Amino acid sequence: MTPSAPRHILLTAFEPFDGDAVNPSGEVAKQLDGRIIGDCVVRSAVLPVQHEAARAIVAPLLESPGLAAVVHLGLAGGRARISLERVAVNVMDYSRPDAHGQILCDVACAEEHNLEEPSMDLPLMLRAVEIILQHMAVGSR
Repeated sequence: MTPSAPRHILLTAFEPFDGDAVNPSGEVAKQLDGRIIGDCVVRSAVLPVQHEAARAIVAPLLESPGLAAVVHLGLAGGRARISLERVAVNVMDYSRPDAHGQILCDVACAEEHNLEEPSMDLPLMLRAVEIILQHMAVGSR
């Protein structure tokens, strides 16, 4: 009998972009890589800020045996607190260029979903996450 793969949490974040020397999301991911949370180990991936390059890295990670959860961190400049998102929006629409100089408007992130139904409800326990963040003295909104 083959032992099952160890359970893990995929934690993704981004490299610095748009002239920034660091991206806090990437720094957090690096610090948490290898940590044990419950019965899962955190496996971090710091992604390039370009959708095709990021997808090429993430797609095989989503197929990894033992994957228990995925947490994605990003940078929302100017926000003083962590923002938790309940809904994933399937639209790339940004005004600043990515790492390849592209600026996209109304482009689907996942081609199998159309733009007429651009959001995907996520089964998250945001209130529980907020309580944990408050307990850790980290502000959230």
